[in-house]
Amino acid sequence: MKFIDDKQKKLNWWNRNYFYAGTILFIVLCITLNAVLGFGWSLKLFDNTASYDNFKIINFFNGLFGSMDHSGGWQHILLNMLCYAIVSFYLERKYGSINYFSLTIFICFFSRMANMLVLQHYNAFTYGFSSANYALYAIFLIDYLFSFRKSKRNKTNIILGAVLIPIIYLVMCFNGGVDVFGFNWWPSDFITNSWHWAGFGTGILTALLLQITILNIEYSSTKKKE
Repeated sequence: MKFIDDKQKKLNWWNRNYFYAGTILFIVLCITLNAVLGFGWSLKLFDNTASYDNFKIINFFNGLFGSMDHSGGWQHILLNMLCYAIVSFYLERKYGSINYFSLTIFICFFSRMANMLVLQHYNAFTYGFSSANYALYAIFLIDYLFSFRKSKRNKTNIILGAVLIPIIYLVMCFNGGVDVFGFNWWPSDFITNSWHWAGFGTGILTALLLQITILNIEYSSTKKKE
């Protein structure tokens, strides 16, 4: 089905979109963890105070699970999961359910580690999924640019991406945290929040590595045919 899977990719069991099962699984996982363990559960389970110079192995787990924790209550987690669902509508179609779920887990860890470098310490204000969301925005934007290549051009992808870009920009213009609804015409929520732009940076790096890998696979496949 062209609206579920990107028809430009060679479909295998591991890169198929199983009706957005990866997105649904991650959203259910996040909501369940916070509902059962309570908001701030990662702080209770893992040491969240070690500095970058005194990095502890237990913070490896905090780096992974801290992105699934939400400090602002139900409004915070539902907003984050809504933003995640928006960008996932494009990305899971491109990468497949298994690959995309794995990518999300990796981004949870990688974006949090990047924020440790930026902020130089863990504290109660540096956890949550918004950083991972911004990393996924970057991956989406770069993937969308690469989708204009002649060999990968697809009408559905181009239209879908064009619809989602202004929605994501609107999300970046949101200000006031989770207590006050307000919007600026410029992406204030992105520019003024180091937690967000550090995540966006990890997304750019991840996206470029993904595209290089994809190009290498395509090149190898072409050489074999020759």
